[in-house]
Amino acid sequence: GSDYTWLACDRLSSSSSSSCHSFQHVPCNSSLCHTLSTSYDGTQCDPPANSCTLSMLYGSGAQIDSNLSIDVLTLGAPIPAFPFGAVDNSSTLGNYASPESSSSSSSFNGILGLGKGPLGFPTWTRPDFGGTFSYCLPAAAAAAAAGSAGFLRFGGEAGYVPGKKGCIALSHKPLDQASYGLDLVSMAVGNASVSASYPIIVDSGTVFSSLETSLHTAVSDAIHSQLDHVFQS
Repeated sequence: GSDYTWLACDRLSSSSSSSCHSFQHVPCNSSLCHTLSTSYDGTQCDPPANSCTLSMLYGSGAQIDSNLSIDVLTLGAPIPAFPFGAVDNSSTLGNYASPESSSSSSSFNGILGLGKGPLGFPTWTRPDFGGTFSYCLPAAAAAAAAGSAGFLRFGGEAGYVPGKKGCIALSHKPLDQASYGLDLVSMAVGNASVSASYPIIVDSGTVFSSLETSLHTAVSDAIHSQLDHVFQS
């Protein structure tokens, strides 16, 4: 759901900018800052520091205040000038953990933005990985039993998992700039089919699925219709 990568730099003492010659804050008059300002409403300039900043409010209620920065990202091969938000005061992260998660915000130090917007990892690293990635998110119990936390693959045969063949085309209908979607055409309720024609967002960051109001009503009516005879008998 996000195409903006950020790191809580004050939690990563080994990544101190004072000892890293490749780390730079992005100046206000740069083309990268202009790209950010045309994509995000929270982009501002900090004149004293001549630094491009971004304040982003997430659905969980957490606000991320960061300085747009660049550094070398090494993922197999070095990727120079990779843009990300440097969060110098991690107290601004608040309770970022989602409502359905019991983990605290201190259990991680940032986000890798896989959205398809201009600063998204797939977009920025397209020359290196062709804009492709895939991942496996096993259930917690299955991961514990197998001793695996899943995987994240970039480039090449990223979309191919041996023994697993299932492919659904992504939607071409307009969504927000960062999101991926599918075209929902119908829903089965028992032996009934509810027609639909909606793009839906694929969101691996939540356990809840939601429907547009009119479709939710149609599905609810179909459920009630099929259960009426149960309560009448």
